[in-house]
Amino acid sequence: MTHVRAINQGLRQIGNLDRLAMFKCFEDHNSDMSVATLTPVLELQGAAALEHLGIIRCWGPDAVVFLHNQLTQDVQLLPVGQSRLGGYCNAQGRLQASMVVHKKATDEVWLIIRRELLARTMKRLSMFVLRAKVQLSDH
Repeated sequence: MTHVRAINQGLRQIGNLDRLAMFKCFEDHNSDMSVATLTPVLELQGAAALEHLGIIRCWGPDAVVFLHNQLTQDVQLLPVGQSRLGGYCNAQGRLQASMVVHKKATDEVWLIIRRELLARTMKRLSMFVLRAKVQLSDH
């Protein structure tokens, strides 16, 4: 049974959410050699509610440049459709919020952040919009 636990832990560490399968071990007692076979018991192919997270949607012609100047992640070099971890720091360089930065389109970026930090971070970001052609919304 320890092999099954190791396989399940390995699958979780890989993060293969598309085909995450939990296995159960059965021994074949009909053969001379006792061979353990793995049989899928539960296959997860859905979505989970992540109610502790919220999204700040940032869009407009200057959205990428604006966020590139505000966050710790290089948003300009981030390919469309990919995500990276990023942070928002204060003027002293202290981390105020960590987030997943997802580039949805060339002019739209989503910041996936803990709900309790969402309003405060959005307020701070909106203070620096000034003349940039950027809109922020709680999505």
